[in-house]
Amino acid sequence: FTHSTALYRSFEDTGAGLTQIDEFGRFLQGMRKASGTEFEIVTGLMQLLTSEGDALFRPKRYAHSERSIEICHPCVVLFGSTTIEQFFAAVGVDSLDDGFLGRLMLWKSDSLPELLWPECKEPPEHVVATAKWWFNLSHGSGNLRDIGRGKRPPVEQVAKTAPAAKDLLMDFARHCDEKSLTDDRNAVIWRRASEKAAKLALVYAASLNPENPEITAEAASWSIEFASVVASHTVSLFDDHLAESAFEANCNTMFRIVAASPGGTLSGMDLVRKARKWTSKERREIIEALVDQGRLIQEDTETKGRKGKSYRAAKRVQ
Repeated sequence: FTHSTALYRSFEDTGAGLTQIDEFGRFLQGMRKASGTEFEIVTGLMQLLTSEGDALFRPKRYAHSERSIEICHPCVVLFGSTTIEQFFAAVGVDSLDDGFLGRLMLWKSDSLPELLWPECKEPPEHVVATAKWWFNLSHGSGNLRDIGRGKRPPVEQVAKTAPAAKDLLMDFARHCDEKSLTDDRNAVIWRRASEKAAKLALVYAASLNPENPEITAEAASWSIEFASVVASHTVSLFDDHLAESAFEANCNTMFRIVAASPGGTLSGMDLVRKARKWTSKERREIIEALVDQGRLIQEDTETKGRKGKSYRAAKRVQ
């Protein structure tokens, strides 16, 4: 996009869209120093991502009404890909407080996918049929045709929620509230988890039956499991990478060295070899801190009559 107006115009007709950003970590780093046009584009994207989906969003108002921009029910999804190093180079502990990180669903792949030769295949018929239904709803001659051009939005369709699904979602919301009270730093992640589960349940229902969606117990169970796994995974990533001081950053690096070893265990000698960038005193202080925190478990070992120590990364209780 060359300007924020172009960004808004691209979503004006439908209100919905998928924006993909490669090197998302570098994009986040650029947000900190964006200026002029870049700042307007970044700000515009953030407004679209965080605007209420049940309202008429008016990002641009001009003296000539025909130039004004109105976006009905903004539903913008951002798909970003990056490396773990670039991502955490752009965010800090303070990023948890501004609400942006809480809205993300983070996932880190632990392995490379199987290498396959690409094949050209026709998409399944039911996928094509569903995509056409949504396309016609957004672009056809239906009730959304004139949205964004001075017309009021239509009455929203409310998806039914089965009693069993409602109970499951409420139980998960209470669980997330309890987690947020016991994990102050990551409280925003847990508070948003129940909201994400509800949204995912709605996506599940609308995907199965877009004309008459109903959130069933099956939809709620799937969305709760997915949101819970993502929240736990996100908390683990933040605990391992976000730091409030240089010493905590060193502790996180040392912990990742041990956790990445086979079986999450490393001998004292191997740890010294892999942590050469620190002095003996620094290494000792970092290890002692991790053992005191319960993140590393120190164990006595004996090899060929020689006594030594090994360190094991403690497993988290989610």
